[in-house]
Amino acid sequence: MEWYGKDYYLQQQVCGVWEKEHNLFYQINGEKELLLPQVYGYKKDGSFVYIAAVQGYAVINLKDGTSDVIVRAKDIPQIKNPTISYHTSLLMLDESTQKILTSLPHRITAYFFDKDSNKTVGDGRFQCMYFYDEDSSGSYSLEAYKPYINSWYDTLLPHLNGYRMEKRTQIMYATSPHGYAIVDGPSGTCRVYFTDPELAEQDYQKDIYVLDSFEDFTPEEQELLRKVEEEGL
Repeated sequence: MEWYGKDYYLQQQVCGVWEKEHNLFYQINGEKELLLPQVYGYKKDGSFVYIAAVQGYAVINLKDGTSDVIVRAKDIPQIKNPTISYHTSLLMLDESTQKILTSLPHRITAYFFDKDSNKTVGDGRFQCMYFYDEDSSGSYSLEAYKPYINSWYDTLLPHLNGYRMEKRTQIMYATSPHGYAIVDGPSGTCRVYFTDPELAEQDYQKDIYVLDSFEDFTPEEQELLRKVEEEGL
């Protein structure tokens, strides 16, 4: 168990052979009910606990056991309990609370990836994975959980020729004949420059920033990406 307070607790669940996620639960009469899935960050400040997840946020008052929950997915069932108040927007909360929730660092894995065999940073949305082709030859690719609107596969940058993961800063660099990418683990964002025009034209999610040119990276980042590319796999 990651965290527990009053009738609320944050716990990792095994969802499949390689699938794990941290979920926020609420306990009713000894039975646990899912309150918010895929949590990636949390913080305790005084008598309040702040939770950030893929599909929303939660603020828990440990003194009286009440909570405010923002849910952004229709398929998450709402618990009918007077202690839990549901909202559809962060704007329903005060500005200081909004700022805390949106700035929570990505400290635990929220996405379904096997971190032992694949390279990932932050909450696990972006990772370097090794795939085998039909002819049994394989290659690395930079994967992202639902990279663009109505995604049906997760490849962001295929056929990597180099990557580097900085464990201390949780920054990952990936290079490919199709482009260059820098993943910021703490914020769960990725900046990518595609040399392939077809890839650049996709409608990517808001936390994936498509750059217009390689020069949009800082000079230091450009130098590091070139070095990663030269070093290879």
